[in-house]
Amino acid sequence: MATETRAEVPWLTSPDNVGLNPLTDPIIVTPPPLRETRIRPTTNRLNPELSTSTGDASMCKQHRTTARCTHRIHKIARDTISNAAQHWMLALTLIMAAVISISIAVGWSLRIRPVPDEGLDDTGITLHDNEIPYKIELGANLIEVDTDKQTLTVDWRILNSTCPSDCPTTKILIDSTILSDSSGSSTGGTLNDSFTSVYTYNRSFVGRDLPIFRTKLIMTNFESWGGRSAQMYPFDRYTTRVSMSAITVDGEHVALEISGSGGIAVGFNVELQNQHYQMGNRTGLMHLFIVTRAQVIRVYAILIVMAIWLITLTFIMACVTSVFFGKGIKGEVLVLPVATLFAFTQLRSSLPGAPSGFGAEIDFVGILPCLALLTFSAVLMCAIFLFRDPEKDTSWWREVVGKSSQSV
Repeated sequence: MATETRAEVPWLTSPDNVGLNPLTDPIIVTPPPLRETRIRPTTNRLNPELSTSTGDASMCKQHRTTARCTHRIHKIARDTISNAAQHWMLALTLIMAAVISISIAVGWSLRIRPVPDEGLDDTGITLHDNEIPYKIELGANLIEVDTDKQTLTVDWRILNSTCPSDCPTTKILIDSTILSDSSGSSTGGTLNDSFTSVYTYNRSFVGRDLPIFRTKLIMTNFESWGGRSAQMYPFDRYTTRVSMSAITVDGEHVALEISGSGGIAVGFNVELQNQHYQMGNRTGLMHLFIVTRAQVIRVYAILIVMAIWLITLTFIMACVTSVFFGKGIKGEVLVLPVATLFAFTQLRSSLPGAPSGFGAEIDFVGILPCLALLTFSAVLMCAIFLFRDPEKDTSWWREVVGKSSQSV
């Protein structure tokens, strides 16, 4: 009977159990080796969407890889925050140093630069022209830009001259129609000959005087010249075209060339371009000044408008939550919109170079709608004191919050 049992039970025939009494001796059980199971694609004829394929297996593997990577990133983040909390003084010092460095770098990149001379070309009149034996090189230095009177003040300096020491006296002429007097108006001129002398250059006295003269030019914002009026602040744009020529007292023409430019008008970027021209028997130089607001002024104006909108939207949400939904808010918060109304007008006046009056496009897209919305919220948030205690939640708000918390 025992023999039949050993034959029927496989583990009794194991080499470890040979010669053992199954009734009295302990028996060593050796489990069979496990077989590797593989997921095989199956096909469900009734519902093909429930069928498995090799693509599902690869997708599962990809999900597991993504989960492991996410877990590793979270672990690194937790360790980093934990180390930063342990060394909080060092972490704060590094954060402050990084913030200061980035802020200074951004501000320095937006700084106003002198008038560039990349737009100047030295082509045109050459000294090989028999009719123009001499040439005078000028340098332009920007002094001031006045957008209210639309004037541009420039200093001119004679940098070099090919005239010999016995060269006759030379007069530098400029178109008088773009010259401005002390009141900001044009000095006039006629269409036939509007050039007037602004400086007399005497080669024999070059060592005893300073060859510098100043001109105040009229700027325009003609759209045909690419101009934009002050209403488009801070994206207004002004231009002025200046025609200059030089002639000796003997009636001989002298070539002019602008070989350098510089100077800074605070709050403005100025570009200078020049080209030679031929008008009848007169040869001269025409240069174009393009005046725009500096990049830092534009960024500052946009940030002010964004800040005004963010503050207004914050108070609007607080007003709706407290007045219409019945949520309790501290009384100090409810009176803040009244004080903010006066702060907005001060922010508007702090915009550098903005038109003194009201009517610029920045007023219509930022100041005017925000003042209207803020006045609406200030009136409602002050009037709520007449009907209930604004610091306590209403029964309707408690009921709504209770239902939402129960549903969650």
